[in-house]
Amino acid sequence: MLPPDFAGRLAPIAGLRNILIHKYLTVDWDEVYTNLAKLDDLSHFANLIRRWFG
Repeated sequence: MLPPDFAGRLAPIAGLRNILIHKYLTVDWDEVYTNLAKLDDLSHFANLIRRWFG
């Protein structure tokens, strides 16, 4: 459903989500900031999902 290279770029964001939601580790705010800089990837992800369901 997702191009493999794009899925690879999203994987760290999913890992960060798990840390934030489940409090597995101490939050690394530099990592949070780095992932927030990838918001365009999340928008692209939403568009891919929309097309897949369309």
